[in-house]
Amino acid sequence: MSLISLGMSKETVVKRIGKPNMVVMAQSTEEGPLEVYEYMPVDRNSYTETVERRPVWVYFLNGEVMEWGPGEDWQIDNALTKRMLERYREHKRNRR
Repeated sequence: MSLISLGMSKETVVKRIGKPNMVVMAQSTEEGPLEVYEYMPVDRNSYTETVERRPVWVYFLNGEVMEWGPGEDWQIDNALTKRMLERYREHKRNRR
């Protein structure tokens, strides 16, 4: 995930880290289309020597990376989407 950055295009993300395991969600918002891609990186726990798979979600708004982090239940946590859209609006205001 260190190969991606905020504002990066969806196409660049796919070129750098590959196609997502699945598209978790896609919806229309006032700001434009919001999509969430799920990636399942394999992490090796150096203490227990076990292999762990933890979902990482990448959030795109208007085809640009807005956020990424551990996969959550987007259907239950609608507040996450609202919070992200508020940050997007703030970011756009500050770029002017």
